[in-house]
Parts: sequence; structure tokens; C-alpha cells
Amino acid sequence: MTVDVDGTAREFLLRSPAHAGSDPLPVVVALHGLGGSAEEFETAVGMTDRIAQDGFIAVYPQGALLADGLTRGWNAGNCCNVIGEPEADDIDFLAAILKVLPQYGADGDRVFLAGFSNGGMLAYRAACELGDDIAGIAVVSGAFNVSDCPSTTTMPVIIVHGTSDDFIPYAGGDSPRSITDGLKPFTNPSVRDAVEVWIERNGCDGADLSSPSRVVERVSYSGCEAGSSVDFFTIDGGFHVWPLAEWGFDATGVILSEFVED
Repeated sequence: MTVDVDGTAREFLLRSPAHAGSDPLPVVVALHGLGGSAEEFETAVGMTDRIAQDGFIAVYPQGALLADGLTRGWNAGNCCNVIGEPEADDIDFLAAILKVLPQYGADGDRVFLAGFSNGGMLAYRAACELGDDIAGIAVVSGAFNVSDCPSTTTMPVIIVHGTSDDFIPYAGGDSPRSITDGLKPFTNPSVRDAVEVWIERNGCDGADLSSPSRVVERVSYSGCEAGSSVDFFTIDGGFHVWPLAEWGFDATGVILSEFVED
């Protein structure tokens, strides 16, 4: 499908289960990483396979092509914009998608964003600029590369990151030159920085530690504003991937359990 953004046709995939249409369905907008695509990400995360079982609509936006004409990415604040090129208006792109979703049976009050890497960065930015229209976000292997965050809307937040991520370092710092050539310089804040932003924004005042598996530590922050939460998953030795069940942690399952399952 396409939506018009300032005279440019922007593409997205929409997958909906067969349903009577009497009750609007929640939506998960899945945002691919730098160099990915909507089609590849749909296959990688396995959300479409679960839409009938879990009763939700999956949307996969397509990032704009960068200067090389091959690589797709997102304008997520400080990353990932091309030197000398106009910055894509990806917030208006997401806003345009949100505007048309109700005509496909979507519940406009239950639209969640789930992004990987550069797509996770865009999820953070969208929460900052479209806060009232976003019900919650999940960020896998992303950084809070946002310099201005005007919205104060509270929401459930899931953050997943591996300690051995060498593209978006867990402790913060520069991404490898191999993926930043041709991009405006940026330095990634640490994962902990993002967690602290959301603890403060959601008004959380406590924390509970658990270990869903031998390689995963989960910190669930408590005492948050009503309807909001912060769940922080650290994968010991985890790399720059969207983890699935066969790797010891099912990010897709965790996200759907939190956002759309009854």
C-alpha cells in the first residue's frame, strides 16, 4: 500500500487476519533496520504468522532509499541521515499510516511500534513526536538518538539489547564505519541512557529483577504511571540481531504478549 507524504508515495505492507470487523484490532507497526526492507523484516520477525492467533494487524513500513539507491533507512533524529541529502520526513510518513489504519479495521487507540536498530531509533523518535497516537513501543538493538523529545505521553516500553552488540554498542559509542560511511556523524547513547529516560518519563520508582533464561536478565520497573511500564531485557553475549525462540529469547513473543494478547 502507499500513502502520500509531501508529494512522495511511501510504501508499507499491511497484514490483517480474517475477522468480522465488528471489533477494531490492535496494530503492531514493525520497523526494519538500516539496510533492511519491509519484506525482509516481515520474514525475520515472524509476526505475520501470529496475526490470526493473537488477533492483531501487522504493518511493515518501507524505509526511504539512501543516496546509494540500494540501502533503506530511517531519519530517527541523530541517525541515520545522508551527508548532503534532504532528510526524509519519516514522522509524517508514520502519521500518514496511522491516519488510514482505521479504514482497515484497526483500533487507533492501540497502535504499537516495534523497531530493530535504526527502526528502533525511529520508534523512540515517534514516541517523542507522536506520543498521543502511540500506545507503546518496543526497541530491539536500538539507541535513543533523539535530541528533542517534546511529548510527555507515558506508555509501556520494552527495551531489548545484547551485551556483545558491535553495531549499536550496549555501553554506547560510535557504530562501525562500515555502516556509517556517507552518513552524518552520530554517537549512540548507552542502552542504560534510554532506560533512564523512560523510567523518569513513566514515573517508575521500583524495580524487579528476574531471569527468563540463563542468558537473559529482565528488569521490570514498577510504580509507573497508570497504563505505563518499562521492561528492560539484557541478553548476555547477544549480538546485533532480532532474537527468536531458538536463540534463547523470543523478542516477538514477548512484544506480542505485552501489547496485543488478551
